[in-house]
Amino acid sequence: MDHHEFRHASLLGAYDNHDEYQLGTTLIWVDFENIAQRHAATEFAHQEFPAVWAAIPAAIAEARRILRSQAPEFWRSHEEAGTSEELLAVWGIRINPTARNATYHVSTNYDFESPYEEQLPSFPDDVCVFVQRGHDGVIGPRS
Repeated sequence: MDHHEFRHASLLGAYDNHDEYQLGTTLIWVDFENIAQRHAATEFAHQEFPAVWAAIPAAIAEARRILRSQAPEFWRSHEEAGTSEELLAVWGIRINPTARNATYHVSTNYDFESPYEEQLPSFPDDVCVFVQRGHDGVIGPRS
């Protein structure tokens, strides 16, 4: 499956102010203010999705930077073991056509199994960070 193609996403639900899709293990929400804006919002998502999807590595890197400052010892131990790059994953992406941005929900990567699982601290299940990609493509903390 070509993951940067929004047309491959499965519609999971249609609501009054957003539609919910899934592409692989990633949830995608496309926001709109009212039902009349649904079509335009979906078109915007189709148009922007390749760039939004391509920015996932940058969103994860920004989340790692934010979280590193909150738990430096945790990250230091994983950097020394060479596992720090695999700890995070994007769980969901919220595309907001009105604001012309995308917000990435980044948390633990459950697909990663560390060979050092017994020796290294586990990533806390309740920790997540939201990172935003602006209309200019710049990645940063959600504003």
